[in-house]
Amino acid sequence: MASLSIAMEIPIGLISLYFFFFLIALTHVIASPPNQPARRDSTWDDLSGPLWQQFVDGVLAPAAGITGDMWGGILDEFVGPDAPSESPPEEQPIQPIPGDQPNWVNPSGSQVPQLPASSPFIAPQTSATDDHDCNSPPVGAPDDRDQCAVGLRKIIYTLDCADTSQNVAIGDILAKTVRSGTKTSTTVDDDCGVICWTGELTEEGAEKMRRLRGVLAVVPDVTVREDYTSTPYVPSQKRDESSHSGLVLESRHLVKRDTIVRQEGLTSPDLSFVSTPEGSSAQDCDYVYNSAAGEGTFVYVIDIGAEPSNSEFSSGVIKRWLFAYDTYHTEREVLYKKGGHGSCVASKVAGKFCGVAKKTSLIIVKSTDDLSSFIDAITEVLNDVRSLTIAGLFKPGYNVVTMQRSFRGPTEIDKWSKVKITRIISKLISQYGIVFVNSAGNTGMEAGTVGFPASLSPQLPIIVVGSTDDDGIQQATSSRGHQVTVSAPGLVLCANNEPGGHYEFVSGTSFAAPAVAGLAAYYLSVHDIGSMLRNRPTELIPQAVKDYIVKTAYVRPGSNVLSVWNLLNGAKPLSSA
Repeated sequence: MASLSIAMEIPIGLISLYFFFFLIALTHVIASPPNQPARRDSTWDDLSGPLWQQFVDGVLAPAAGITGDMWGGILDEFVGPDAPSESPPEEQPIQPIPGDQPNWVNPSGSQVPQLPASSPFIAPQTSATDDHDCNSPPVGAPDDRDQCAVGLRKIIYTLDCADTSQNVAIGDILAKTVRSGTKTSTTVDDDCGVICWTGELTEEGAEKMRRLRGVLAVVPDVTVREDYTSTPYVPSQKRDESSHSGLVLESRHLVKRDTIVRQEGLTSPDLSFVSTPEGSSAQDCDYVYNSAAGEGTFVYVIDIGAEPSNSEFSSGVIKRWLFAYDTYHTEREVLYKKGGHGSCVASKVAGKFCGVAKKTSLIIVKSTDDLSSFIDAITEVLNDVRSLTIAGLFKPGYNVVTMQRSFRGPTEIDKWSKVKITRIISKLISQYGIVFVNSAGNTGMEAGTVGFPASLSPQLPIIVVGSTDDDGIQQATSSRGHQVTVSAPGLVLCANNEPGGHYEFVSGTSFAAPAVAGLAAYYLSVHDIGSMLRNRPTELIPQAVKDYIVKTAYVRPGSNVLSVWNLLNGAKPLSSA
């Protein structure tokens, strides 16, 4: 009986204890104001606050594989001293995720306080187009549906990409909040989860999304229209190539198992520039290259696509396609571009006549000109590299990414987008040894005009490329600043977006960068050079490639910028002069 009495006293004691705490909790609820709104720590709205630092140290830095001074330098590029200093009111109601709640009413019934204009949670005002249906412009207004949609399009960033249930709820609510008849898109990191959503929202709809738990920020989507000129190429009478057709040269840079090849047929000065030694001019040189020519390497081309039936790609250098959202999974170039931006870029990397690395494999990452599509595109690269690694098909030190995006001035992007992009690029560099090449932009004349993400250099080992003429003189339109690594010709002959052997002359840093990306792939394929560059930890390979391209470049006569060189002598044989 004594044993039974003790056994009964234990559960009775526990029940009494639970009941005591229940009474305390009930008293607290009765004494508290009804519908007390949730609070947002105001330090989130000050990018130098403790919660921000916790976010960087605890989430971004470990995920990207970087710590300490490196993050400080990166963030200073776009946070720095101009970080918002004004904090919002202490109490900021956040609308909890309401499921199918029909009316977006604040539980307290009070008006939602407005965040200060300087807060990174507030998207800048777009335009009066928020007040009407883009498909039915007001009487007398211009019928510009595309521009209207741009003003309404927003990117919604998740705070925690790993919180699956919360992000599913946010996605469901967004689908019910976007403009009628429009769709949403989702950017997903296969390892982490949702990075962001994109949809057309009025400012009222954007405010509703901002109040959701798990939403880091709602920011405007922006569109980059790169300024460049395009002129069709008309073949003229060319000099006789027969005297040195297929000529194989000996060179002091010759490597075992390789030969040096002189390009036959069509060669423009912007390509022969790459093999122009000191003391010579591009006009007096051919393009000569090591027969490795990028073999075994892969170049991801983030652009608007390419025309695969153009004869520049007849050797089958385009191996695979990746698609960002809104590109309709068609293996063609986006047709709104005059000429063929993407086809030109791809041909400068690996084209039959125009390319620097003729045996590399191209992976075309098709995106639109929108910020959201660019984020989706680089996320596709990350997912692709990760899946190849899992399958045992990925080798560090054989992969290059070329990007022709420059967000600056009218297309300046918000700090949160920069953080997300930086995180993805940092992962690809530190975990997989990917070499990044980015055009500097076409907003010269003053120093400090390099756009983002090129402006992450030198904190990240991105090779930033400016543009010159065929003599190595910097083009007036080329962006400049300490971030620029090297330069290459920006007025180039390249493929356009028509089938067959159609070419065009174009101008801009967008076409200098892919030549340097081809040179990076070329160096990685040349046996002794590639082995030397890969003989180090994975995360240090991109910096080694960048340093080698700088080391082999030189300043052309009359210029003040470094121009690329592949270490070979392309001087024309005397018989063809």
